[in-house]
Formats: sequence, structure tokens, C-alpha cells
Amino acid sequence: MTYSQIRLFFYDQLKAIYSANEINGLWNLCLDFIVNKPKLFFITHPEHKISQAQTLEIEATVERLKLHEPFQYIVGKAWFCDQIFKVNSSVLIPRPETEELVHVVCNEIKSDACSVLDIGTGSGCIAISIKKLKPHCSITAVDVSDEALDIARQNCKQLLAKDSISFKKADVLNPDFGLLFQSKFDVILSNPPYIPSDTANTIPLNVLKYEPHLALFCNDDPLQFYKAIIAHAENLLNPGGLLFFEVHESFANDVLNLLNTNPFKDSLIIKDIHGKNRMVRSTRA
Repeated sequence: MTYSQIRLFFYDQLKAIYSANEINGLWNLCLDFIVNKPKLFFITHPEHKISQAQTLEIEATVERLKLHEPFQYIVGKAWFCDQIFKVNSSVLIPRPETEELVHVVCNEIKSDACSVLDIGTGSGCIAISIKKLKPHCSITAVDVSDEALDIARQNCKQLLAKDSISFKKADVLNPDFGLLFQSKFDVILSNPPYIPSDTANTIPLNVLKYEPHLALFCNDDPLQFYKAIIAHAENLLNPGGLLFFEVHESFANDVLNLLNTNPFKDSLIIKDIHGKNRMVRSTRA
């Protein structure tokens, strides 16, 4: 098929399920990960022949997209901070909002040699991206899932030197979490689960059906993980150390209030590019 023909097929097959903007985004991912040519190329080459192998892969992808399977899981790859990360159903698909968290953290790090703890690392996208931007930082990344840690280690090996990040299995809800670490940190950050399990039916099907519930859902308290991390951060952060959270916009003020009742100062909410309350930052007194 030509580019024009396969594009028409793609849009026609998915128009009853996805919005026009969603299909545009999915098609751009097809160009990135299946066709391996930039969109600009096809503006001047609309009749360029798509190989039979690529045509078959696009057709198979369309069938899986009809079942609401996320494109990133179909191809096993996702963009994050201009890098391609390996992903599967053991880890959340990296979001653009989390890229903003990485840049906020890196802009606030004063010393290139600071120590950073990433809690709930998943694919390792946050920890690896910070290491890329701040190569002299010492970074520890933890997760409760063996499968997620395996993906994170693979991404680290692919994108960085093999042992440039220390990965540990740990459950932040365990009261003994802090005993795993021999020293304190200058920065702690997390994008923890914050969706109450009893509201699962309110989230999109492609998320509910395919993304790991362990990384999505807390108990019926949306602040469950924030409370645990803040409690541990009292002992794990150096004086003047920074604590960062990614949050759901509905819970930003609640997280801020938690910090106002603990030994932290200068706590504030940071909006994302869409003007939503997306991050909370605080300093250990």
C-alpha cells in the first residue's frame, strides 16, 4: 500500500472508537515505531510505498487498538523526555505530565552531586531521565514489583551505563521501609498510586483493562501513599532536602495540607502546562 492508502485505512477503521485527536496521536506513533519515518517526509511523498511487513504490522495494530489496548504496549515502547523506553503491562505508560515533574526537579537541584530517591519507579523513566540530565547525581530507585524493576533495569542498561542507578525492591507502605537505606537523601520524589479502588469504573477502559492496577490504585484513601512517603521523608531527607510529588489535581490541596502538619516548609503547588495542579514541592526543615 501507499502511505495515503494505509493512512486512510487506519483512520477509517478507528473512527468509530477514537476521537480525531486520538487517532492523529496514534497515527503519529505508528510513524515513529512502525514506519520509522517522520511525518514531514510524507507531506511531500504521499504515494511512498509502505512495505508489506509494515502494512501487516499496522493492520494487526489496528485490530488490537479496537480492543482499547494501548499503542505503547502493542509495540513495547514509549517516548519519555526524548528517549524511547521499553514498557509492558507491568509498568505504567509514561505520561507527558511526568516529564514536567522531571524538569521541575532538575531545575531545583542545586548540586550536581546530590542524592535522589525515586519511589515507585515503574519503568525507571523518572530516575533514568534525571540521571541523563544530572549525570553526577547519585540515584536510587525503588518499586514493590519485581516485574517493574526488571523493565527499569533493562531501560537503564539500554539508555545509561549498566549500574548507574541503584534499583531496590521495597514497599513504601512497610513501616520498616526507611531501614533499607544506609544514608539520607537530598531529593525524594514520587508519582504514587492515587486512584481509590472503589472508583475504578470511572477511568478509561484502555487504562483499567491494561495498565497495572498495582501502580494505579490505592485503598479507599487517595492520600494513602502520600502519607506514608511523607512519614518516611521526615527521616530520609537531609535538612533542606526537597520532596516532590506528582498528584491528581483533585488532591493537590490535600497533599499540601499534609505537608503543612509535618516538619516541612515552603510547600507549594506547581501547575502543569495545562494549568492543572499537578505537582507538590516541599523542603525538609
